[in-house]
Amino acid sequence: MEPINAKVWNSLQARAARELPPQFADRVLAAAHAGPRTWEKVVWHPFSLSGLTAAACLMGAILMHEHTQASNLTEWQDLAMEVDTLSDL
Repeated sequence: MEPINAKVWNSLQARAARELPPQFADRVLAAAHAGPRTWEKVVWHPFSLSGLTAAACLMGAILMHEHTQASNLTEWQDLAMEVDTLSDL
């Protein structure tokens, strides 16, 4: 692979400069130096993401358990009624 010569590099750099808004690089560097905002630090912190994921999974498990439990209870009640009916015979 040949290294890019200076003429090609300058051409690419000029084309990129035409595509970007004015002062783009300065704004990017200023934002990088300022660091993340407070809410971004909290929300995107790995422990926060883990906690949010665990909470979502727990809520899903609770909701699924309640639905399954209600469904199973209904099925057992139906079965108990059938057994009572058959035991009367």
